[in-house]
Amino acid sequence: MLRPLVLRFETMKLTNQGNGVVFGVALNGETIWRYEQNSTARTDHTIRLNQWAGQSVQLTFSVDPLGNGDYDQSVWISPRIVQE
Repeated sequence: MLRPLVLRFETMKLTNQGNGVVFGVALNGETIWRYEQNSTARTDHTIRLNQWAGQSVQLTFSVDPLGNGDYDQSVWISPRIVQE
């Protein structure tokens, strides 16, 4: 029996200034996850990928500055695909 396949990572906004950002993950061009972050808290995320197990896929990571990128420095932390 195969163990569940997941994408794990953290997101973080580096300053308390600015209007926040939206982190996004797309799989084969379709958005499968979005998260709006306004605080500097390091935040854990897990996305289940079981339905694509065994397939060749393209993951795209994005950050949307919500129309104003001033002071909205942000980072993806350690994205990795693992089996649970």
